[in-house]
Amino acid sequence: LDGMPMNNEVATILAGGLLVNATLKEIDFNPGLTKNGWDTIFAALKRSMCTLEKLSICIHRRMHDDVSLSLLNALMLDNCTLKSLRLGGDGEYVPNATVTNRGALFQLLHNPVCALEILHLGDVGLNNDSIMCLRDVIAKNSRLRELHLIGNHNVTTDGWVNFLTFPQGFKLEKLIIGYNFTINDEALDVFRIFLMNNRRLKDLLLGHFPNVTTAGWTAFSTI
Repeated sequence: LDGMPMNNEVATILAGGLLVNATLKEIDFNPGLTKNGWDTIFAALKRSMCTLEKLSICIHRRMHDDVSLSLLNALMLDNCTLKSLRLGGDGEYVPNATVTNRGALFQLLHNPVCALEILHLGDVGLNNDSIMCLRDVIAKNSRLRELHLIGNHNVTTDGWVNFLTFPQGFKLEKLIIGYNFTINDEALDVFRIFLMNNRRLKDLLLGHFPNVTTAGWTAFSTI
């Protein structure tokens, strides 16, 4: 349903379908809903009949933190079938975005019923606080194996330096980081040191870091 116009009335109809459908495994949609519309859909995702394994949602600037928190509460606290969650933003740079609560969302990954294996977070407005919360969570989560972080320009260079110094217990097998203007030689070198001691990560994609110099890439290549 990506690109389809959707309002709260349509959301109610869709939620009604999700309440009785036990075969749908994947849904991808980009609706412009109010909080009431989102809550209607999220309530359906909490029901035991829902067997979704993959969910993709585009988060617009108007999708506030309380909506994001409602989504994660529905999926992580009550849903044990979802394996892939893709949250994408509108790609706009919003320096003053209020995103602190999105850090609190990641605490829900601690729940033992959470079956999430793949997490995409592209341009969703992460900041230093929320990305550090994510770092601590993935170090303790044994199921999450793939993480995509594209954009998220509210994370500063210091934020990336701290994030890329992963603690022991890091179990990710695939990591994608790209389209970021605050990752520089210093942040990349911190990541290089981590990778030299990591035996778990198998797949790494780094792309479009305008502030990493030739010297930075040359040093990184020593891994």
